[in-house]
Amino acid sequence: MKRVRLILETAFVFLAALSLLEACGKEKEPVADRLEVSPSTLTVDAPGGQVAFNVVSTEDWMAVVDQPWAKLLTVKGPGSDNPTPVKISVSENPSASQRSATVTVSDIGGNKKTVELVQAAGSGEPSVKGISSADDLLAFASAVNNGGAVSHYMVDGVVTLLNDIDASSIKEWIPVGTKSNPFVEAFDGKGHVIKNVQWTVDTDKYPDAGFFGYARNAMISKLVFGSEGSVVTFKGNASGT
Repeated sequence: MKRVRLILETAFVFLAALSLLEACGKEKEPVADRLEVSPSTLTVDAPGGQVAFNVVSTEDWMAVVDQPWAKLLTVKGPGSDNPTPVKISVSENPSASQRSATVTVSDIGGNKKTVELVQAAGSGEPSVKGISSADDLLAFASAVNNGGAVSHYMVDGVVTLLNDIDASSIKEWIPVGTKSNPFVEAFDGKGHVIKNVQWTVDTDKYPDAGFFGYARNAMISKLVFGSEGSVVTFKGNASGT
């Protein structure tokens, strides 16, 4: 009886050792790198604006674009199973021809994907650009906050104040830029004054309150804000004058 038991125990140990050897002999299958972009083609109207695509990658990645008129607002991201949105700010197309740009996304493993950006043709006719009135100022702020094109307010690629602005017609100001749509360009006031300011800013609507609400990698220069007697009132969670 003892001999039978010994034989069974020996057989069990042998089978266990054999199973362990088989398990050790099997290498884990490598997880395939994943890099996806969607959509692979983006279209934008001639006036420009913001467009976006998503990146899903198992590894860290970075993006570059081959045309200066298309500015990447997101240039890199970590590996994740969740999609990361990549926003592109597109300038107005001044020519009468359609134009295109290529965004290349690369991960650290050397994998690459591309997104084609196609912009419709413009009129090809020159137009006066820049900010010259209170209406222009409000329209500029609204365009930034809605992710729209600001190229109409640019001179040589810089948002430009063309003259002093009488802001007395503006009662409630919209701070330029939000966290989701920040101001990312250059602004040159040319030494001009935004005068006769009697504004109210609702901080419940615009928590980032000021002339500029939220800016990222922007350059603001030579802007004179306010004149004698100008008042800005903040209402909401934060208030003051």
